Amino acid sequence: MSSSIFFPTRLNGFQRQKRSFKFHERGKFEQQAIRLRAKAQLERLQAEIAQAAKKTGIASAAKIATITPKKEIKEGEVPDIEWWDSFILRRDSYDSIPDEGEIDPQFLDGITHLVEHPTQIAPPVEQKEDISVPVYLTKKERKKLRRQNRREAEKEIQEKIRLGLAPPLEPKGVQPPDSLPRLMSSVYPGKKLLVAPPLPDLW
Repeated sequence: MSSSIFFPTRLNGFQRQKRSFKFHERGKFEQQAIRLRAKAQLERLQAEIAQAAKKTGIASAAKIATITPKKEIKEGEVPDIEWWDSFILRRDSYDSIPDEGEIDPQFLDGITHLVEHPTQIAPPVEQKEDISVPVYLTKKERKKLRRQNRREAEKEIQEKIRLGLAPPLEPKGVQPPDSLPRLMSSVYPGKKLLVAPPLPDLW
């Protein structure tokens, strides 16, 4: 049939491409999350620096501005040197790290192998309790919750009785003597029953 003059030639050789899975590299999204967190932390730090500059004045602002990054780092771009290191190293990259003698001594003052842990100070104002919105349950949910609470309370009582922490419960089938006339009248309705009074204690 393909050799027929009526067979369209544009249908020859058409093949559908196989659709395959496209997997992401391991740790790709973790790296993106780390970069986003670092960017948010940097923006927060810059905002704090700007607030400090407004409070302290122009001289302090000029001093703080020397440690702020000179250019904005795009997402995914790795800087040649971090801005906090460039303030101390006075270099544009980590390739030429200076010796200890080349760094200004005033920047090395206080840098030791020890880690200083600041003392924890209680907040001046007590933290307010979180305001929680009450949850409204349906009638079916309230019944289920009551059953669960009742079951848990019964289990707790049985556990106390088993451990000897509480006296055993009286059986529900036994009626006290005071309710005997009422019980007999319910068994024999319409009949007057005489119940002998209890005998006096002679001893």
